[in-house]
Amino acid sequence: MYNNNNEQLIKYSKLCMIISGSWKLPLSNSRFSTNIYFCYSFLIQGLYYIFISALFIKFVQLILMRVELDIVIWSSSYLIAGLAGWIQISMFQRNKIPEMFQDIINLEKEIWLSVDDDVKALYLKKCVFCQKLILAIAGNTAFGVISFFAVSLKNFIESDHTAIKEDDPLYFFMYPVWLPYKEPKHITSAIFINAVFAFEGIVIYSVCHIIFATLMVYAATHLELLHVKINKLNWNSADGEERGFYNLREIAIEHSSLEKFIKNLNAKTKNVVLVDYILNSINVASISLKVINAETQSQLFSAIAYLMILVLHVFISGWLANEIKVQSLTTADALYQTNWYNQNEKMRRIFHITLMRSQRPLTISKGPFGEMNTETALTTLRVAYSYITLMQNYK
Repeated sequence: MYNNNNEQLIKYSKLCMIISGSWKLPLSNSRFSTNIYFCYSFLIQGLYYIFISALFIKFVQLILMRVELDIVIWSSSYLIAGLAGWIQISMFQRNKIPEMFQDIINLEKEIWLSVDDDVKALYLKKCVFCQKLILAIAGNTAFGVISFFAVSLKNFIESDHTAIKEDDPLYFFMYPVWLPYKEPKHITSAIFINAVFAFEGIVIYSVCHIIFATLMVYAATHLELLHVKINKLNWNSADGEERGFYNLREIAIEHSSLEKFIKNLNAKTKNVVLVDYILNSINVASISLKVINAETQSQLFSAIAYLMILVLHVFISGWLANEIKVQSLTTADALYQTNWYNQNEKMRRIFHITLMRSQRPLTISKGPFGEMNTETALTTLRVAYSYITLMQNYK
């Protein structure tokens, strides 16, 4: 049965996923509502695929027209960002990543039924943190895209319309997209279409990062909750060895289950992370070059807003992945600080097995190129700097 009382951690993530059509768990107990949402999901994601196709066709046209390199790079930056979102959302759905949110709901249900106030307090704190993080990701993306649209509209209003040729193939209101008519001649419909594409860009691009960020926050949070339980192990109580054995076994089972979740998440997302890392590196470099070579304040403002979206995403992903690794290694420290050495052989055996498992760091990797961490974000900026230096010397 559907129940939304166990969704505090994913409260805003779920809303964003519903808007993007990527929520795969039951929305309600009504079959009619489920069918309506399925149609909406097909429409919203179908429009995004049309957006990507229009960007790609226009990019090819610009290459065939042999326009200036700056224009091609500018067009490619939007195509790359669009492709990154398309690849992520497609692979997430194919690998059933959204369905992993059921684990979060199940954990939250257990927490509310728990009598441990410390666990509840820590979880509520992490819920607030996750909600603020999701608002930051969505807000940053919305600010960047809306700023770009506002600047484009301002430039159009202030421009000399008589100087714009009706058949000019290099005129774009906002996005460099292919339209089945001359854009300057039908500017009203072009503005409307760009507004729809801007909404698609905000929704799909932000939700890709929101899904991944939420699951990483959950993994790190669950590890922290496990530490609280470990620190409360009481093997000297009047309940005796039987109760202590039961508590240790429960922690061992919970740690094993969480380890499987993180490894499963990594297995399903490592290729997505790799593609996203490569495309982000290219995009940060090309947009940084656009910032340096901006000729007007409007171009500079829109380029900086776009760059903020990319850089924030890179640093958040690296930081959250690093947090999972740190918390996983801290589990071993928490276990070792208990009075395990005073227990019987049966308990020490379980303890040693759990301790050895917890000494292996749990990481999120970018394919075959190592783990993702805060260093990954710095590497992206180094790649951008190298690219900018190369292009500046080329000129």
